[in-house]
Amino acid sequence: MSDEFREWDQQPGEPTLWYDRFWKWLHDPRRSMLAVYNGERERAGKGKAETPPGAWPRTAERWKWAERGRAWDDYEHERLDEEWEAKRKLFRDMEWSTAQALIEKAKQMLVFPLASTTREQEVEEPGGKVRNVTTVNPARWNLRDAALMAETASKLARLATGQATESVAIDWRAAAAEAGLDPDDPIFHEIIKKILERMDADKNRAAGDGGGDQGSEAAEGGAGEGAPEIGDGG
Repeated sequence: MSDEFREWDQQPGEPTLWYDRFWKWLHDPRRSMLAVYNGERERAGKGKAETPPGAWPRTAERWKWAERGRAWDDYEHERLDEEWEAKRKLFRDMEWSTAQALIEKAKQMLVFPLASTTREQEVEEPGGKVRNVTTVNPARWNLRDAALMAETASKLARLATGQATESVAIDWRAAAAEAGLDPDDPIFHEIIKKILERMDADKNRAAGDGGGDQGSEAAEGGAGEGAPEIGDGG
């Protein structure tokens, strides 16, 4: 405990009885002297009074209850501000760590192919003709997933650093650099182009079929049951 003397501590010469009454008054939500006085009467088995005796307000004035109460309030406000600032910092650190993890994940997704292929040879019967077969295996994510992850990461990073999460005008080059991408890299431009093309295609498809999403998973390169086969001929 600190040895520093504080205004709400018991003052030199202050009777313990009155300090106890001051402490109860200090922590009463209404700061009601009458409530503290009636609490004592209730514990003594007496009925409630309408006003406290004159000694109460005189003693409260002598020992500066009001001034000490304001000092206590200032202390509590400062303490709570520091406590919540520590919590906000911890939360910002968590947001920042999550944003960095999402950015790394999005970067890994962008360099990973949307599909893999396997090539096999099949023998057709009758005749024993050999046919080359290429099987396309869709990835379990699509470009929109990476874009959404990057957008979420950007918002978390902005929240963590106290920046606005939405803006009318966006500096895409600065946003790309903040996400750890090179805005001058041709691959980055190709990725953005593909994302925009895919979004336009999805929008047109939704407008054409009344908002249906049949076949959208295959078009987006999402996971599907079974992979298409493409004959190369033999």
